Amino acid sequence: MIEKQFNKKGVKRLNKAWKSFYEKYTKFGYFEFSKVFYSDNYALFYFVRSASPLTGKGEIVIFKQINDEWEFFRDIPVWCN
Repeated sequence: MIEKQFNKKGVKRLNKAWKSFYEKYTKFGYFEFSKVFYSDNYALFYFVRSASPLTGKGEIVIFKQINDEWEFFRDIPVWCN
């Protein structure tokens, strides 16, 4: 489905594809997540949010296990545009 929307060439067509994608599915873009990695009482994963053809960010998100519950610990920006 996404491949069909974004396989067109040219910036105007790509922007039009994003607009169509937003209107049909979401206003937040799309998200990608890596596999979760565990070490002792920490868990981390890589997270990407694409908001338009030239806008998005990637970051590492870390959770810490406290009293048998996973709580957000911090995020580390990797890239942003």
